[in-house]
Amino acid sequence: MRTLFCLVIVAAVLPSARGATAPLCTPSAVPAIVRAEGITERVGDILLQCGGASPATPLLTNLTVYLSARITNRLAAGGAVDASLAADTGSGAVTIQPSAYLGSPYSISFNGVAITPGASGQFSLHIRGIRVAASTVPVNSPILASLAASGTSLLAMTSNVVTVATPQASLLASQGSSLVNCYGSPAPETLTLSNLFARTAHATTRVTEAIPNAFEKRDPATMDSGVRIILRFSGFPKTARIFLPNLVAGSSATVPTTGAGLGSDPEVGQYTPSTQGSLLLARVNGPQPDGSGGTMPYAVGPMGSGVTLLDSAGEVPLAAGAGFAVFEVLDSDPSIRENAQIPVFLALPWPSGGDFDYSPVVTVEYAPVSDQTAAVEGAPVPRFIEFVPGSDCEAMGDCDAGFRPKLQVSTALIRSTRAAGSIFDIHWLTIGNSRDPSVPMPWVATIHYENAGGWIHMDPPFARGALTVRVDLLPGKLAPGVYKASIVIDAGGAGQKAVPVELVVTERQPGVPDSTVPVVTGYDSAAGGKGPLVPGSLAILTGLRFSGDGLTVTFDGYSGEVTVADDAGIQVVVPEAVSGKSAVRVVVTVNGQSSPPMQVELASAFPVIFANSVLNSNGSINSEQNPEPPGGLLRMLATGLPPAGITARIGDRDVLAPPFAGASPSFAGVQQVDVPVPADFGGGATVIVCAPDPVTGDRVCSAPALVYVTPYSEQGK
Repeated sequence: MRTLFCLVIVAAVLPSARGATAPLCTPSAVPAIVRAEGITERVGDILLQCGGASPATPLLTNLTVYLSARITNRLAAGGAVDASLAADTGSGAVTIQPSAYLGSPYSISFNGVAITPGASGQFSLHIRGIRVAASTVPVNSPILASLAASGTSLLAMTSNVVTVATPQASLLASQGSSLVNCYGSPAPETLTLSNLFARTAHATTRVTEAIPNAFEKRDPATMDSGVRIILRFSGFPKTARIFLPNLVAGSSATVPTTGAGLGSDPEVGQYTPSTQGSLLLARVNGPQPDGSGGTMPYAVGPMGSGVTLLDSAGEVPLAAGAGFAVFEVLDSDPSIRENAQIPVFLALPWPSGGDFDYSPVVTVEYAPVSDQTAAVEGAPVPRFIEFVPGSDCEAMGDCDAGFRPKLQVSTALIRSTRAAGSIFDIHWLTIGNSRDPSVPMPWVATIHYENAGGWIHMDPPFARGALTVRVDLLPGKLAPGVYKASIVIDAGGAGQKAVPVELVVTERQPGVPDSTVPVVTGYDSAAGGKGPLVPGSLAILTGLRFSGDGLTVTFDGYSGEVTVADDAGIQVVVPEAVSGKSAVRVVVTVNGQSSPPMQVELASAFPVIFANSVLNSNGSINSEQNPEPPGGLLRMLATGLPPAGITARIGDRDVLAPPFAGASPSFAGVQQVDVPVPADFGGGATVIVCAPDPVTGDRVCSAPALVYVTPYSEQGK
């Protein structure tokens, strides 16, 4: 009877096993919000909740996951990637496969998955740790995963597609500045952050999370580093030195590190380790230019270790005014959005030897930066595409704060009337930041023509901050009529302004013959003075028929540098090679034809200050409404000065050794003379620039230019 009973039981069980139906599984996921700039973003875990399996009957299957973005997990030899699979048959989740295999750029497989369901016939599978190139997916578009089972045991799915992630822009940034002069910003004798705040000019870069946990600290099991931030520096003077804090306490720290220029007073940060975490950035030693590699000399202290004052600072290695520094997230609070301020200190000696017109650029982005958007053995995790972060002012609620740049353009309309064939007409625009001229404000200008085109020349068409630019209207060969255009100045978040331009071209002056041969009819200093020309300085030749191919200007056979030309005028630098001569013969050649020579008088010095070109120390045009404070610096743009011996006079004070006097770094044939404003000056004054006459030894001086210093009544306000 016992044997028969057993045989009956076996007979009852075996048919049930052979006829068992496939377990029915319902997939789900909690979609992760991931960094749209990221190449190795971890998607949400995938859960398969299964039921209807035969109790205690082993299942053997292969499970494949297909993603709508490239898979970028760490890749080991043989194609293994560090995604894992866990099973829960009723006693808790247990990892049954610690890695998967890369089947294609978009799929991974867990092969030979063995599961023995419990008495309920229910079990669940957890897929964890899949990383994808979110940067290849449009922002706010879902990243999808689909699942398929194969092998000895099949798994039926109620639906095989789930959303596992949504990429969103995650890094925002702002830059603010305290007043960074072009000179006289010393480095402290003892290098600490508090000493830098006390002695050295600085600008502040703020980085802000747009999503929680964008600033992710390192998970040693799955990441080579925490998220990194790279700051790149370029365009700094060759004499510059840049310093940074070695440790930065973020907004959630005990005392955040803050710098000037973003609405906060400078503050040395303080950090306290906690179980919740708070944002802490640390500089990486010896990183690669892409932000990878290097060593991390800092670590988060143990719980209960108390408050740490983050007063350490270090220098950024520079080569030809360029360099970079990398910070890594050591700690953070993943539940909130955090930000951090990184003060950037600029030390320059006095004087800076002509480095007044540098255009420093500081950029910030995630690191390591990479273009490798596939699973590659040895590639760092995390890594990011190269990108420009958006402004964080909306996130921080300070878009309209006083420290934010606001575009200001000095001229509302440019209008000119010129006869057909006449010389070009010169105008000046001052473009700057009305709130704080010292705060960097990149801008770019584009010209939009309503009719015809090519009759406006702008120099330069872009800059990093406040600047006076030259606008030439070129009647050239335009027929009589009204020509309209607009110069659009775009300063990004600081605003955009359009300056209308109208050029009325009248009939050609009577008596001017038509011919194909160019003719030189006159010459002047480019700054407008009637008199001799000076070697190395800028001149204007007037005449006829200068437009065409192969335009050259020679002075006794020596070529001059042509900077601007149209049919009736040429702006040209008189060659240094004719120095010492009292007169030369000038010939213009165009379209293979040369003008009759014109005799031109030369002198060793004939200084003329350009009209409306006296600049304040912040780069804006000096005026009664925009004076320079006492003790400041005025920059004069002139032509007709020799290379050496230049002096100046402001009011009744001689300036025998200007901080800088020589060739302008920005304009060919133009000389720049920097004139210190006496500390006891106020109101209006005149400035002249002078040079010695090599024959008589007397000073040859320019006509006076009117300048403005903050009136006594407003000083100290």
